[in-house]
Amino acid sequence: PMNPLRRVKAAYRALIAPPATTPERKTRPAPPPTVYVGEKLLPGRTALVTGAGTNIGRAIALEMGRHGARIVFTDIDGAACARLEQDLDAQGIRHRGFVADVSDLAATDAMMDTLNREGIQVDILVNNVGILANHDTRDVRDIESWRRAFETNVFGPIHLTNRVSIPMRDRGGGA
Repeated sequence: PMNPLRRVKAAYRALIAPPATTPERKTRPAPPPTVYVGEKLLPGRTALVTGAGTNIGRAIALEMGRHGARIVFTDIDGAACARLEQDLDAQGIRHRGFVADVSDLAATDAMMDTLNREGIQVDILVNNVGILANHDTRDVRDIESWRRAFETNVFGPIHLTNRVSIPMRDRGGGA
């Protein structure tokens, strides 16, 4: 390594008498932008979106459907599922909804078994579902609400990811 005095002298020389030319950088030209005007990004794909009844999950399901994906979705709120189904129907988007709790591993297994029986293969998984452990973050004593949050936010999505990703890997693709 260069000693500090030599570093200072080198920096000073570069400041007083910079090199006449800077070395030319070898860069690749940027690829042309991809434009999707009127094209669908996900035709023939099946997307599974958890927590799709409202908010971000609903928006993801609708947008992926607009881009040609068949939508499989879950939510614990049956009324929210029904509203999403109506909107997907109105836009001509193929879909299959399940009123299910991702933290219920048996319900997740039943859903995946149903999809397998119906010949529906999931290509895209969006683990969107999430809940808060406790709205009052100063009170961490409610262990049951923390347990429920971990089952919903961590363990349920891990289980679903395992159920979806193994067949994806075996087919050679998916996201």
